[in-house]
Amino acid sequence: FDECFEPRPAGREDETGGIAFGLAFHEVMERLDLVSGKNLRELCRIKAMEQFIPGMAEKIAGLCQRCLEHPLMERARRSRRIFREVPFSMFLDERIVEGKIDLLFEEEDRWVIVDYKTDDVFGEALEQRFLSYRQQGTWYAQAVQKVAEGKVKEVVFFFVRPGKVRFLKKEGRSIAT
Repeated sequence: FDECFEPRPAGREDETGGIAFGLAFHEVMERLDLVSGKNLRELCRIKAMEQFIPGMAEKIAGLCQRCLEHPLMERARRSRRIFREVPFSMFLDERIVEGKIDLLFEEEDRWVIVDYKTDDVFGEALEQRFLSYRQQGTWYAQAVQKVAEGKVKEVVFFFVRPGKVRFLKKEGRSIAT
């Protein structure tokens, strides 16, 4: 009977949850009912178990709930079209760049790209981390512009733990590294 259960990998659950926490959070946000959030608790329980961090299910749920209540998510809910976990692959500067866009929605005939960050950072550390993600945001924007043949309104890095957003591109300015 005990052979049916996989052993819990060492070091998967700490006070912040680390990588496993981030993966569970992203998987919940991919499948979560963004309007009602009615499937939140069950999804968090399942995804925490899958990532071998069952004790973090409530923390994941709290973070996802805060995310749902953020004004950025209200913009997404009002959008014409919305996509989650959008994979992309493109050739750029003689190399292949691949990734997944966490949330992509259309607003005013332009695309808003959202990248959730579960980093446990605040203040100056958050600003430094945002700067380290600029290239990633540029790649996302280039991928959307090529594939969707549409304009990107902005790339938003949503630091969900502190509830802060940082914009790579603001209205009227082009995205540049």
